[in-house]
Amino acid sequence: MGYDAFVRCNCYELGKTKPFKYSQFIKTYPECLYLELPDVLPKTVKESKEKIKELYNEWYCSNPCEHEDMDFCNEWIANVSGMGWLKSCIYWLGGEKEFPALGTQLPDYNDGFMPIKFNNQFRDDLKRFIEKKLTTYYLETKDCNWYIEGNAGNEIDELLCKNDDIELHSYKGKIRIEKNKNVIFEANKFSVEKINDNKYIYAAENNKIEIPIFHMPHIFDKQKKLNFYFEEQNWNMKDEFKFKYNTFIKLLDASDKTGNPICWC
Repeated sequence: MGYDAFVRCNCYELGKTKPFKYSQFIKTYPECLYLELPDVLPKTVKESKEKIKELYNEWYCSNPCEHEDMDFCNEWIANVSGMGWLKSCIYWLGGEKEFPALGTQLPDYNDGFMPIKFNNQFRDDLKRFIEKKLTTYYLETKDCNWYIEGNAGNEIDELLCKNDDIELHSYKGKIRIEKNKNVIFEANKFSVEKINDNKYIYAAENNKIEIPIFHMPHIFDKQKKLNFYFEEQNWNMKDEFKFKYNTFIKLLDASDKTGNPICWC
């Protein structure tokens, strides 16, 4: 599964398609043309509904304009993991607050379209996003083979879990524990020992604390004490998304030229 996008051409609206005998029944939508027949055909129409549908399918499949499938532009965007990575970077760099269109208009599914009113903001968001650099911090351990959740971009204070007045956060390469909003533990290298389901001992240098939570209790399946550290990685959005940037600009140009929106498929 992946994500594609297209912009329908405006040849039909401009009168540049091959003529169709029953064009009065063709309706235009952002993503396609559609044949909509009334419940009762006018007396001036001699063919049956079935015959008109057959004629329409023949007309549409004959490439009635210069664009194949009447697509002015058709582009592959990303596979599922690629789209997920793009959305994660957008989120870590400020999300919809920093990128009002880019942070809200990317598809979650293979359907729908982005209203044209977002084009200018989307283009502006892209230009700013592609110039950004991002630092991420990945929580790691060499003591087990589990994938460890708990990473964030350089501007995201991530709440990993909470229990009543206790909160466990990850921010800029450090674990932070708060009680009633006061910091009681903070470290970039630390150990966690599971005593039972409601008792974990966090330790780092001269600081040790006992709290009732850890955001991934199941990773203590084979051993009760694990050592953690944060691994820092730096990303340049130009290196990561130059291809996608060029693809989106091509789609935006097509949308602006035709007056039709970018459709997700």
